[in-house]
Amino acid sequence: MPVKTSTAGTALAAVLLLSAVPGLAAPVRTTAGALTLGFDDAGRVTQVRIGKRSALLARAVAGSGFALKELGRTPEFVPLRGQVTRQGKALHFAAQHDGLTLAATMRPVPDGWEIAGKLRRTGPERCLSLRFGLPVNLEGWRLWQDMARSRRLRLEADATNAVETGLGDGFLDPLPFTAVSSDAVALAYATRLDEPRFGHVAYRARSGLFGITLDVALVDGQRFFAQEVPFRFYLLAPAGPWGVRAVVQRYFTLFPEWGQAPDMPPGGWMAWGDILRHDPPSSDFGLVYHEVGNIESTWKTNHLLGLVNLPYIEPSMYQQYHGDQERAPTPAEAYARLRHNAQSLETAIIPTGRDRSFQEWTHTLSKAILKTPVMAEDGEPVAPVAGSWPWIGDRNFGAQFPLCLLPGIPGGVGEARLDECRKLLAAHPADGMYLDCYGAHGGVPDFNRDSVNASAIPPTFGPGGKPAIAVWSSLFQWTEKLRAELGPDRACILPNIQTFNHPNPWHVIPVLGNEDDKDVTDRLLPQLRMVGYHKVVTQLLYGTYDDAFLKRHLLYAVFPGGIGAKESAPAGMRASYRKLVPCLRVLHRLGWQPVTQARSLQRNVRIERYGQAPGPVLLVVVNLGERRVVEVQVPLAAVPGGPQAWCRDPLAETPPRWRRQGRTLVLSVALASGETALLALGDAKAQAALDRLFAADRMDDLKLCFREHAVRQGTPHPLVAQAEALPAKAPAETITRLRALADGLSGEDPLTQRMRELADLAAQHLAASLRPRPPRPGPVVVPDDAPYPLLPLPWTEEFDGTAPSPLWEVNAGQGRVEVADGKVCLELKESTGVGLVTRGLIDFGARPVVLEARFTHHGTPHEWYVGTFLNLIPPVAMGDYLSVRTDQGSSLRMENGDTAASGFRKVLFDYQPIAPNVPHQLRLYLDAERYRLEIDGKLYGEGLHNLQFTCGRLSLSIGSGHQGHGDVWAIDSVQVRPAAPL
Repeated sequence: MPVKTSTAGTALAAVLLLSAVPGLAAPVRTTAGALTLGFDDAGRVTQVRIGKRSALLARAVAGSGFALKELGRTPEFVPLRGQVTRQGKALHFAAQHDGLTLAATMRPVPDGWEIAGKLRRTGPERCLSLRFGLPVNLEGWRLWQDMARSRRLRLEADATNAVETGLGDGFLDPLPFTAVSSDAVALAYATRLDEPRFGHVAYRARSGLFGITLDVALVDGQRFFAQEVPFRFYLLAPAGPWGVRAVVQRYFTLFPEWGQAPDMPPGGWMAWGDILRHDPPSSDFGLVYHEVGNIESTWKTNHLLGLVNLPYIEPSMYQQYHGDQERAPTPAEAYARLRHNAQSLETAIIPTGRDRSFQEWTHTLSKAILKTPVMAEDGEPVAPVAGSWPWIGDRNFGAQFPLCLLPGIPGGVGEARLDECRKLLAAHPADGMYLDCYGAHGGVPDFNRDSVNASAIPPTFGPGGKPAIAVWSSLFQWTEKLRAELGPDRACILPNIQTFNHPNPWHVIPVLGNEDDKDVTDRLLPQLRMVGYHKVVTQLLYGTYDDAFLKRHLLYAVFPGGIGAKESAPAGMRASYRKLVPCLRVLHRLGWQPVTQARSLQRNVRIERYGQAPGPVLLVVVNLGERRVVEVQVPLAAVPGGPQAWCRDPLAETPPRWRRQGRTLVLSVALASGETALLALGDAKAQAALDRLFAADRMDDLKLCFREHAVRQGTPHPLVAQAEALPAKAPAETITRLRALADGLSGEDPLTQRMRELADLAAQHLAASLRPRPPRPGPVVVPDDAPYPLLPLPWTEEFDGTAPSPLWEVNAGQGRVEVADGKVCLELKESTGVGLVTRGLIDFGARPVVLEARFTHHGTPHEWYVGTFLNLIPPVAMGDYLSVRTDQGSSLRMENGDTAASGFRKVLFDYQPIAPNVPHQLRLYLDAERYRLEIDGKLYGEGLHNLQFTCGRLSLSIGSGHQGHGDVWAIDSVQVRPAAPL
């Protein structure tokens, strides 16, 4: 029997226990959070305990531990049974099965175990899936999709974050860790960032196992993995209630080098143009990383200002020009042009107006693609994606070819694109590379046997048994090679990340970016912060946004970028940038702490922490619910100075309130929906340190202004020596010098005025650091006119009268929104979308609600698509929604933010028929986690809705990309009322 051990004297110490094994004198003991595992002598997991309670799922024990499945031979996983031996604190597993051998070692690491080994064949080629499964009872646990979203697990339902691929066992994990958690412990599988594998983590209801599966094809001719494949993964079990946050913290404690980029300055991403196109001072925008073109003056400007020059390349796809055609090319036409462009430099077809260098590039890359084409399983080159894109030129038609970028293949695409980078780096004073559309077509499988054989990432296999890699895996290896060639002096790589559908080499990417104008509460940017840890995260903004949108960038310390060639952005947001950029730099320097120690008992509140003892500590709080007073609770033990700590908001005119409640500090701040508070916690010493950080930042910007003056005027400023000589320490002397410098800056031009302001601000912060004093907060009150209030329930809209009530915002555009005869009619006419949305919020998290609507789709038969949508949307555009949609008025399905547009092929339920041109009664039950939809009394679907918000606006709309063709959606009434629990 496994030996039970006491956890006294440790914080939920975990013990790894073995049944009686020959030669094993005593059980192996190791710390792994709150988790206790027990193995028998054949490798089955016979004990799973959380603290002192068993969490074993008995029915799953027989299949636990290591197991194998082989394509074409074993449709189910076959457990591997062998011997378990002990050496010190390590366990050694050894097994043989049907011409295969497995050897693995399980070693303790802080809060978990490292499990590493090799799988070897002694016979013919094999297509294998290796699984390590735990028989843990996860009923009621939560699977974490990201830091904001989790869903409750049920033993009868599969659960995974993996993306369906059709390769290997069918799934692929984009992230290097997958976590589930109870109130007592988080449990996660993790892989190393520098050892990507085709595989995934999942709970499977049929087996009852929570396991990691790794897919590999051991095939003749493969350069690295013909006979055997190494594997390594981690079981992490940090104690406590922090879920995936505790796993992220533990992961980057184990691998600290992957979460740091100490030489990368904090700042935002700028595209094209010249920063000096904008009115001075450029320091206002905090733009550092410049995606540059071929204008020589831009390179020179950046070099003089100290900005980071990043030449442009689009690595993982080639966009071939077909703008001379009247339609999108067929695959045959696209390959015919590719072969034509590869034949002769002189006859390559390029867009009008491009020079000979572009012709040479087209010719070279076309030849390389034909040398190493991405191949389908049938042995033919994969079909390129045809489309119309405005950047292609002329009629905008083009074809996108996914690329196999494996380096080291002579004449291949990988070497051609590395040569392209080498030329760019040699031609300009570059500091690294900007990689556009990073990972585009990354999920495309590649069955080209030459590529499979050259891959340094173990290949997987397709459903027909042929070995394969994918575009992402060749891109991964290419990026590692690029980083090695850049060397220490050109260390910056900035990729444009669009999706998380496959692994990325975060370990060699020091600055993470996105070109998509996303709200920071969307899924992508929190994921970038999670894998970037303490690295710079930035996104490129094209438009002009309000202060609330920009202020939410503080939540994950995302630097907003701008366009150097577009005067309206970021110039239209200068005032907001001035306020936010210094705070973002301070947050970055303090360092993101995934375990916040801070909580709000209110729903739809996001909290992130930056800094740790001795301080300062900053909390960023975003209200994603109704307008209200938000309360945040922090243990005094987690606050620098404990009982002597106080709170301020560097960005607010009205100080937050704080009070001590036992051993907890309770913070109160009034926030409208979508608003952000920046709360600085700590005693006088910590608050003084914060002011010194702000002062140092203001002095850095002051020096940047002097450099900008020299670039714009062509001569150094007369007082530049005084600015450069400001002492780094000795605050009193620095204050005196700053004030003298401000007095000497007498010009009234914008740059000189800003220099004076920066000198004064730095002096003020330094003076405050000498005598830190807590503010005197007044009452905390939310203005009545702040958006968005809660709708009082029950709430009914009968559409009486001649116009929608003031509770609705109307978007009619060139369409029709008309209230008459007790209904509202929505018609597209010349618009692609028409609708109305409530100004108030429906709270379905505090208690269950039922939403009822009576509607009719009056449609005419035609070939054009039209959809009607009843949506619940959060008050902030976080990329999430709940949608009941009908297409053509005849088929209905239900979606959420994981559907289609995000790259996930998931719906809450798929299309079911519904009769057009007749009235229907919709009844939608909702609570914080589940939904149930009935149409005309018939159940259409129920289950977990998987939303990251529980407080949303109701939207009713009709839409089509083809505008109007006579379809009308008529809604007779809408009602929302409290409901019994689901």
